[in-house]
Amino acid sequence: VKGCGRVEQVADDHMPALKGLWLSDLNILKQLPTRLPSLELHVKHLPNWESTFTSMPCLRRAFFNNCPTMQTEVLIYALSERVGA
Repeated sequence: VKGCGRVEQVADDHMPALKGLWLSDLNILKQLPTRLPSLELHVKHLPNWESTFTSMPCLRRAFFNNCPTMQTEVLIYALSERVGA
């Protein structure tokens, strides 16, 4: 999903087989889905993203770029729990 100025949320209950999710240039989006089985997540330029995720059991890779309001403390803890750090 790129450059869709009206996207406010991404539903997580209709994509059970999703293997990758790319979100870019979504100025209105504030929250990411919490239960996606995504194996790879790319997030770029989400200036209003306010939430974090803690329930992506299959997440193997994540890339974040230019998300100034991202809540990094909870995110870093959640990711470290996934890798056993």
